[in-house]
Amino acid sequence: MVTQTACAGIRQCWLRAWLRAQDEQLIPFPNLDGSWNVNSYTVTMTGAGWSDLSCPCPAGQHHRTCKHMAVVAKAIVIGVRPMRGTEKA
Repeated sequence: MVTQTACAGIRQCWLRAWLRAQDEQLIPFPNLDGSWNVNSYTVTMTGAGWSDLSCPCPAGQHHRTCKHMAVVAKAIVIGVRPMRGTEKA
């Protein structure tokens, strides 16, 4: 499990959030309105860039890069669009 400590820069923050998402095997699912569901959170696009994201989780509410935003950003960048029913049991 990745420990919760402050990151030194924006790139490190995104990497740490991605590692947390990997550790928890998070899968983002796109919605028709352009938002994404990750677990019980809905990540929304706030701009045109891959990192222009918002999440209502505790980290996201404090304007920190969260694991939910990181896994959505990765899906956007590599063009992966998982479909419901493909998650592991």
